[in-house]
Amino acid sequence: MKQVDWSKVLVHCSALYSIMPGKKVKTPMQIFRDAVAFQEEKSRMYEKLKKKDGPRGEKLLAEMEELDILIPKLEVAKDNDLPLSEGCKSFLSGLYAYEKYGKWSPAKDIGSRQTEKGKEVEVDGLNLVNELDGLSLFKNEQRVIDSHFSGHPDAYEGEDLAYATVIHDAKCPWDIETFFSYVGKPLPEVYYWQMQGYMAITGAKQAQVHFCLITTPERFIKDTADRLLRNMNVVSPESPEYLKAEQELWNNMTFDDIPKSERRIKFIVDRNDEDIELARKRVELCRIYLAEFENLHLNYDFTSSTREKEVDLMQNDA
Repeated sequence: MKQVDWSKVLVHCSALYSIMPGKKVKTPMQIFRDAVAFQEEKSRMYEKLKKKDGPRGEKLLAEMEELDILIPKLEVAKDNDLPLSEGCKSFLSGLYAYEKYGKWSPAKDIGSRQTEKGKEVEVDGLNLVNELDGLSLFKNEQRVIDSHFSGHPDAYEGEDLAYATVIHDAKCPWDIETFFSYVGKPLPEVYYWQMQGYMAITGAKQAQVHFCLITTPERFIKDTADRLLRNMNVVSPESPEYLKAEQELWNNMTFDDIPKSERRIKFIVDRNDEDIELARKRVELCRIYLAEFENLHLNYDFTSSTREKEVDLMQNDA
């Protein structure tokens, strides 16, 4: 059985989003600061009241008294880390299986047509970026690691990946509808954290994510056409209704007729050292969890009496 030093396990940059709490989840520090600001607001509202002994004044006093009790408790916990989410723990169980046994879900190897296309036309995406931005990017084949992260950026500017100035990542959506879904919206968090990870391990100050609308490789179109033929249940491939549908399919999966300047959506991500440090702390939390998970896995003996004790404890706590 492989002995793993969980204190040194790395998280791939593309998976950082899986361990982060999410921008909508407030940290203990944010909750503490919000409570202090709320208390100050209530105090200002109370001072402005002309009739402080009325119902409104009494309500504000009661709310401020509750905050007076709550804020010291929040202050004690303000430097605590957010607990790992269930989604994060699910991701870590897969990481545990891979690190300890070299195994993972077969579905992760099979992938999907969308993922396969993205990988297959990645160089075409980079070439589109080169042409539009006057760059000379090439597909990077080197993986970089540091104390917490590992990553394989698509391309970079600079003499060496370890000292890159700008990281470039080409995402090639399956269809035009998916491509346009990124217009007018912020960069999805999964890619934001991936770029912060890439910048952390390379020292780059900026990353650019390019969504490129690239014509689908012929083999994917033919495979989709075969599925279409089976689903239509026509007499033969020469049936007029199928030929029309096949022609529409080829039109919908090829994009070279669209100007190149209209087939790229670019997001610029600046390096955020505060977020990078937060990600490092999350990796350290994950390492602690993985060590505890291994101990639980190797010594787990759950019985009905254990459950009865847990129920008793819950009832006593209540």
